[in-house]
Amino acid sequence: MPDQNKEETYRQIVEHIDDVLWACDIDMNLTYISPSVEKISGFTVEEKMAQSLEQRMTLPSLEKLKRITREQISNKTRATPASDWPIKCQLDLYRKGGSTYPVETIISFISDSKGGAVGLVGSHRDSSGSRQAEDVIRAIHEATLESDDEEFFSDLVSQLRKAFDVRYVFIARVEDNIVHTLAFCKDGNISKNFQYVLSGTPCENVVGKGACCYPNDVAARFPDDPMLTSFGVTSYMGTPIMDDANNVQGLLVLMDDKPVEGVEILQSALEIFAYRAKLELNRREVETRLVDSEAGYRALFDQSVNALFVLDQDGRFINVNDKVEDVFGYSPTEMSKVRTRDLLPDDPKHIQVLQTAFKTALSTGSVRFEISFKRKSGAIFPAEVTTSLIQVGDRKITQTMIHDLTESRQAQQDLLKLSRAVEASSSAVVITDLEGGIEYVNPKFTEITGYSSEEVIGKTTSLLSSGETPRAVYDELWEALRSKGEWKGELYDKKKDGSYFWCRNVISAVRNPDGEISYYVTIQDDVSYEHQLSEQLTYQASHDALTGLINRREFERRTELILLTLKQDQADHALCYLDLDQFKVINDTLGHAAGDELLRQLGSVLQKTTRQSDTLARLGGDEFAVLMERCSLENAQRVATSLLEAVRNHQFVWEGQTFTISASIGLVAINEATPTLLELLKKADAACYMAKDLGRNRIHAFHIEDTELAQRQGEMQWVSRIHRAMEKDQFTLYAQVIEPLKANTDYGALEEQFCLYAQSIDALETNASQHYELLLRLRGDKGEIISPGAFLPAAERYDLITQLDKWVVGETIRLMLRHPEFVKHTHFLAVNLSGASLAEESFLDFVIKALSDSRIDQEKICFEITETAAIGNLNAAQRFIKSVKALGCKFSLDDFGSGLSSFGYLKNLPVDYLKIDGMFVKAIVDDPIDFAMVKAINEIGHVMGMQTIAEFVENDEIKEKLREIGVDYVQGYGIAKPLPFEELVGQSFETT
Repeated sequence: MPDQNKEETYRQIVEHIDDVLWACDIDMNLTYISPSVEKISGFTVEEKMAQSLEQRMTLPSLEKLKRITREQISNKTRATPASDWPIKCQLDLYRKGGSTYPVETIISFISDSKGGAVGLVGSHRDSSGSRQAEDVIRAIHEATLESDDEEFFSDLVSQLRKAFDVRYVFIARVEDNIVHTLAFCKDGNISKNFQYVLSGTPCENVVGKGACCYPNDVAARFPDDPMLTSFGVTSYMGTPIMDDANNVQGLLVLMDDKPVEGVEILQSALEIFAYRAKLELNRREVETRLVDSEAGYRALFDQSVNALFVLDQDGRFINVNDKVEDVFGYSPTEMSKVRTRDLLPDDPKHIQVLQTAFKTALSTGSVRFEISFKRKSGAIFPAEVTTSLIQVGDRKITQTMIHDLTESRQAQQDLLKLSRAVEASSSAVVITDLEGGIEYVNPKFTEITGYSSEEVIGKTTSLLSSGETPRAVYDELWEALRSKGEWKGELYDKKKDGSYFWCRNVISAVRNPDGEISYYVTIQDDVSYEHQLSEQLTYQASHDALTGLINRREFERRTELILLTLKQDQADHALCYLDLDQFKVINDTLGHAAGDELLRQLGSVLQKTTRQSDTLARLGGDEFAVLMERCSLENAQRVATSLLEAVRNHQFVWEGQTFTISASIGLVAINEATPTLLELLKKADAACYMAKDLGRNRIHAFHIEDTELAQRQGEMQWVSRIHRAMEKDQFTLYAQVIEPLKANTDYGALEEQFCLYAQSIDALETNASQHYELLLRLRGDKGEIISPGAFLPAAERYDLITQLDKWVVGETIRLMLRHPEFVKHTHFLAVNLSGASLAEESFLDFVIKALSDSRIDQEKICFEITETAAIGNLNAAQRFIKSVKALGCKFSLDDFGSGLSSFGYLKNLPVDYLKIDGMFVKAIVDDPIDFAMVKAINEIGHVMGMQTIAEFVENDEIKEKLREIGVDYVQGYGIAKPLPFEELVGQSFETT
């Protein structure tokens, strides 16, 4: 690789490495850190350089780093330099906000000539995420142009145009608000110079404000600038050229007809070339002053960028230029009193070197050597000395030029740091020639691929090819390199051991000063883990985590594909929808762990039963589905029967107990008559529910003429109607009296205008207050009142019931607040709740908040829950009752005796009222069994401290039988029919 391209090579490498590169002295004081530290940590380079070790990393990481470096340094010998042992470790660093982030750190030691460790260099890689940041580390070491002839400015603008691929570059002087170009390059050609007025141009901002960049739409910002319009300029970047007095003497400008990218690089480069242009302008100014002037030599002497001494043959200073003060710190007056040895370190060998060089100059006419000098402050710095013997008249004098090497040595050191950083990088770095021949690889390349540098140098990168990457990818790669100079992408390559790996590559072309591509630099990272993770995520996105079967999303996608092909192949297919019977009992009695294990086992059982061509999925909860492709309904019936038997025959064992389960299956044909996926799933769901309604543990095939399914689909239609009713506020409440059997009581007033229906609950004995049960009704579009039996089944089946319950609770509270007099004369209002709402945690939170936020007397509310709902959600019911009773509310257990009635459950349900199911009450006069059942329920309720309420009291005979038994309250059409609140309120006020 040509030496002049080394620095550009490292710059290209660093620009595509996501690592933070750093260097520090042996005491761990930072001497360099790359700009990408700001992107990762939030600290700027200056802030990071100013931090102590304690501010950079956590205490455990600090102690680890100190221990590792101390052990490594103590183990090194002169024969084994410290820099030959890179260290890898994990550290936790601080971000600017105070949080920490983990990094993978690789450290190498910098050794002196004796092998002792004098510093550290290394890299950090943010290991908190798998994806590398695409920002690169830039440490720009731009070489300045060295042309001193009349073509300097032309060469400068030409080089800039090539380097940054822009259409226009010019350098100009600024005099009296006029820009005078000194060189103008347009589309690669040097064009005629021009001048124009600064006012209203971006150049005016550069002169007044400093470097400016307008990456896009610059012409729109400066519509009065004729130059921008004439050249069709879109982007503009300019930097001032300052004189020694820090005044603007000129401009360096880049323009293009497309938006500019890489602004930071362009700006840094422009500043460097602006400084070089300043030197050239100064030089030309000096040359102008030298013409026909004896003072010219003195001007050149003083304007030199290096310190110049003129000495006699005895080594005494005759003259010095102004630069001496910048370099050594002594003024020209002070220099007259300074001896040569005062400028040298206190080491005698430096005096000997200087004396020997002076003698050589006297004998040979000139000498060049390197030596260290001492500034006035005492600081030591390296320098290159050029001494020439000059004949002036009849005497000889020596002119000595001192070139301070501090910056160049620093540049070399920085280059060394960059080189070491590349060696320590956690990304593989490969340098190839134009044909892909490998010229360099770093250690990380060996770690990733298994190939040593000796095995690959001189060979092409094709030795990594797995043969699995399409040829089109390589064609795209080379085309991008030829046209853009860069390619980013992933390749599927092969390691030395034959294993495959995915690698992310950034390949960049490195150009020589003529703009021609010299070689390519590749930054490569092994991203195989990311691909494995992506494949895993893809699998998880389409499969159920519990059973391993495909999930609902994937099942619906595959079914959609089948529906799309119906018209083309006209094949018969079928869909089987399977729902476990009483699965909730397993969950509630044995726990969710048992439920999950049962679902896992059934997933395996069902998978073995289906055909190879079938698609089995878990849709969620205890619901499964099978998509049977190219299968008639008759054959599908046989497969469904096998599935039913497989479930029925499966013995589930948990903690020594054996359980037998069953399933309900809905079957539907898929043919040209199937309109959409949604309709198909509705039919399958309806058929499954019909199987449950018919007794469970059976198969029901969907038929269009099924009256039962028609009813089920009618319930589905209620879903949209319920939503619409909520939006239009069409729900209302009725009330029915609950009459005490023990005495007459004052009737409270009920709501007007809300059409709130209520039914009274009457007491059968004396001194009992009036109760009311609130009943939900729906007001139809034509004003008709629709009973809950029409829409509640659909609301319960399609998870709308909790929304209705929330509306009822909120409406009840609102009415109570509006009618305090009614509340005052009423013992309580009974509000019905569904079992689904009891099991929903958010509904409990809603009720508590609604009651707590209101100003109502909470003892005036009695929540009614059915026996079956309470037992089916026993834990949830207990939690709900306990939480709400703590606020003062009462509870009533409705329909007791209708379902899984067991007096034992009452011990776990602290309700205040026990409501006897009307199916026993309505025949109590004629049926002695019903009479005995009501009597038993009443007695047990009283023993447990509950008051009893009998439903369906249709006449006085029933009422008197209940009084005989001792029932506390009665309710039914024989007592009072449910009425809207407005009617009950009116009646109440008339009687009072």
